[in-house]
Amino acid sequence: MTRSINSTDCECLDDRAKLEEIFDSVCLKAHIAKRSAAADEIARRMMLLYRAGVRDSSVYFAIADPTNHRRHSDTGSDSAHQRGSILH
Repeated sequence: MTRSINSTDCECLDDRAKLEEIFDSVCLKAHIAKRSAAADEIARRMMLLYRAGVRDSSVYFAIADPTNHRRHSDTGSDSAHQRGSILH
């Protein structure tokens, strides 16, 4: 199932349009099909960040950048750290 960013997820239509634009750019830059499990995960993470108040587009682009993710084996199984790893 492909998740999209819908109007109930965003405070206003301008934010929705901006998130859609960023989502499209992130998928294009990372060579990810917009209708894929990887795109679903990116959309999910973007919405979590948006709901947390993040508005810096560079943070959203970091989601799909594998150099920003720490390897599971390097950090153990701390789930709180894994949730935060998209910002590192």
